[in-house]
Amino acid sequence: MKKQVYKIIGAVLFLLGIILLFQSFSGITGFVAADNVSLSVFGILGTLLFVFGFILMMISEGNTRVELYKRRNQKGIDELFMTDPTLGLGRGREVSLDVFEGLVKKYSGDKELLEMVRQEYGSMLESYLGSDKEEMARKFLDVLYNGKYKSQETSEEAMTQKEMQEIISAFRSGWKNGPTPAQKQLMCKYGFAWEHSGAHGKLFSLSNPRLFRPTSISPSDINACRNVGRDLISMIKQSRKRK
Repeated sequence: MKKQVYKIIGAVLFLLGIILLFQSFSGITGFVAADNVSLSVFGILGTLLFVFGFILMMISEGNTRVELYKRRNQKGIDELFMTDPTLGLGRGREVSLDVFEGLVKKYSGDKELLEMVRQEYGSMLESYLGSDKEEMARKFLDVLYNGKYKSQETSEEAMTQKEMQEIISAFRSGWKNGPTPAQKQLMCKYGFAWEHSGAHGKLFSLSNPRLFRPTSISPSDINACRNVGRDLISMIKQSRKRK
């Protein structure tokens, strides 16, 4: 969640550092009247910004796979931990299962924020399914999805979290005069299509055209486009229930 932010901030600081270092060495372009002390300050500040910006960019490009492990506490009880490589949870490099549960409860009041957390950490945790750490991963997944992860994964009528996350990601931005090629391809993948229908657009099932919903022709607003994604998820669930 914070990976992109770190990358942008790091790049800005990195460039500012280079500019200040250049100014301190040249002593020109706006700093002609500055004395040696001022130029030294610019040099030190430029070096700090350069180094700090570089570190932030390296962090943003680093390992984004969570690691799962147990650690025995002072009472002799094994606690579950996962690393937080992107620092998206704001609790340092690792979080325990108990702390993770508290954070998920805290985010539950903000559906958009909770969905972002699920999107970022859900897929990383799912990568452990079928491995020797599956049991640990499922405990974190159960917390992340409020104990409903198993039922959503195994139900023939419901969608998996991976499927829903794919659709949510595809409909984060708007379109103009129709879906983007990538969005059309995703609709087709799930058996749906979109077409102009008078003053509006229409999202419909290819196998059952009577299952449709009107949409905006150009939902340039982010929330409007997200609503199209939510409609698609809802309609996919409807079509699966009818089978």
